[in-house]
Amino acid sequence: MKTSDKGIVALMTHEGVVPAPYLDSVNVLTYGVGHTKAAGAPDPSSLPKGMPSDLDSALEDVFEVFGRDIEKYEAAVDKAITVPVEQHEFDAAVSFHYNTGAIATASWVKTLNSGDRKGAAAQIMNWTKPPEIIPRREDEQTLFATGKYPSGNINVWGVDANSKLTWKVVRTLSPEEALSSIQNGKDTEKEASKPIRDKVKDKVESVKQDIQDKKKPELAEGYLSEHFKASEFTCHHCGTLPDGGMATELIDLLEDLRTHFGKPVTINSGYRCPTHNANIGGAKNSQHLLGTAADVVISGVSPSTVYSWADENNPTGGVGKYNSFTHIDVRSGKARW
Repeated sequence: MKTSDKGIVALMTHEGVVPAPYLDSVNVLTYGVGHTKAAGAPDPSSLPKGMPSDLDSALEDVFEVFGRDIEKYEAAVDKAITVPVEQHEFDAAVSFHYNTGAIATASWVKTLNSGDRKGAAAQIMNWTKPPEIIPRREDEQTLFATGKYPSGNINVWGVDANSKLTWKVVRTLSPEEALSSIQNGKDTEKEASKPIRDKVKDKVESVKQDIQDKKKPELAEGYLSEHFKASEFTCHHCGTLPDGGMATELIDLLEDLRTHFGKPVTINSGYRCPTHNANIGGAKNSQHLLGTAADVVISGVSPSTVYSWADENNPTGGVGKYNSFTHIDVRSGKARW
C-alpha cells in the first residue's frame, strides 16, 4: 500500500519541516521531515548547518529526501502487517513507524496480525516516551481506530548554526502546497489509461534520430528552450551547470512532456555537482552529475502518470517513479525503477 494524501499531510503536520540539521527532543541529529542517519543517506551530520540562504531550494532538497524515506517506511509497514488493513489504518502505522522505527517489534502490530484491532489500537499508547510524543500517539491511535485524520498546516521551523531549533516558524505550508511537492504514488488521473498520441511518439523518435540537425527557434536570453530556463537546472549547492550544459536531448524530451500534459513542468533537481550529489545521498554514477537527468513534478498529475508517459516516450533512457516526483534521464541504455 501507499500512504494517502491525507496520511502524508498528517505525518508532515506532526514532524514539521526543518531545512537544516537539528537536534530532536532526544538529541538525535535530524534533518528535513524527521530524517535521521538511520533512514539512510544523507547523514544529517554531513549537511550544512544553520538556515539556508535560499529556502525554496533547500525545501526542494528536503522533499526529495522525504520522498525516498517514506517509500522505505511504507515497505516496512507492508512487510510487518500481515492482515488486510484499511487506508486509515495503514496511514496510522506509517506515521507510527516513521516516528519510532519499531513497526517490526511493536506488540500492537502482533495483536493486529492476530485479528484483534481493538486491542491493537489500545496498545499503540504503550509508546509514549518522551512525554512530548503523547499527543502524536493519541492522534495515531484515533486515526487507526476511527479514520479521523488530524488537520492543520505544516510549519517550517528555523534552526541555528548549532543545530538548535529556534522555534520560530519561517514558513507555513498548506496541505495543498505540501502535496504539490510531496505527491504520493497513487494514480488519481484518468490519463494513465489513455493511449499516447502517435504524433507525440513520432516527434520524440525524430528528436532522438536527428537531434544534431534539429533547428530551434530564437530563444529568449537565459532559456534553454521555449519553456525552460537554464536557472531551473542549476545545482542547488553551487548554482552552476555542467561544462557542456544540460543535454539537449533531455530538454527536448521535457518539452514534449509539457506539450502532452499541457501544464508547466517543475524541475525539482537538474544538474548536481559531486558535493551536492554526495550530500543528498545520490548514486555515485548519477546521471544528474552529467547534466542528462531531471526529477520532475507536474501539478495535478501523479508521478505514476508521468512515469507511464516517460516509459513510452523515452525507450532508450532511464525512468524512475518516486512518491513525490518522476526521474527522467537520457542515458544510452534503458533503465527502469
